[in-house]
Amino acid sequence: MIERAGFLAGLRRRPYDPVTFNCWHAASLIERELFGRALPLVEIEGMGFRDRVEAFRSHPERRTWREISAPIDGAFVLMGRARGREHHCGVWLAEGGGRIWHGDTPHGVIDDFPLELAQSRRWRLSYHFPV
Repeated sequence: MIERAGFLAGLRRRPYDPVTFNCWHAASLIERELFGRALPLVEIEGMGFRDRVEAFRSHPERRTWREISAPIDGAFVLMGRARGREHHCGVWLAEGGGRIWHGDTPHGVIDDFPLELAQSRRWRLSYHFPV
């Protein structure tokens, strides 16, 4: 694994690109570099909302993770307005009092408190950890 603070400082504000560096790419990079977990590529670039929801819902990788009731360091976070309608992802890290690192436009990779994301975007957050 690499040194966290330096890695996260270099990742913060990395530009979002829907094809080459979207929310899945950011979350996968964090999982790989900080936790040694290689996640498969989920081809979400160019997908409309419904197709992205379906890709997150039905991807075989979901079977290798279990939903947990409270976040722990390295938890994969799925976000959407309703259960089963998740369309965005990130990783919960304990640094900074517990924040979700995720990539979006126009900010690039950012870290937000879960409550801020839930309230400002009206998202339901679910936390997942490898089985």
